[in-house]
Amino acid sequence: MLPQLEAFLQASSKVKSVQIIDNDPLDEKNYLFKIRCELISGNTLQIRLRAESGSLRYSYQELPSGVRQPPVLLSGTDRQTLATLG
Repeated sequence: MLPQLEAFLQASSKVKSVQIIDNDPLDEKNYLFKIRCELISGNTLQIRLRAESGSLRYSYQELPSGVRQPPVLLSGTDRQTLATLG
């Protein structure tokens, strides 16, 4: 799943660069990924994906340029995405 997500982000016209921060695959169905993207706006997008026991939990933060602490954290679970990409 990580190669597909990385390719998707790199192909986006809004993303300047992509950096894999953490790549911790336990096996094909259980893993933790952390990704940081520099956006063309100057902001930073951080994404965290954790697949465990058939479910996908995710969170993402868009940090304004120059801000060290995230103002908002959004998260959720999406079993359909895991089934599609897994």
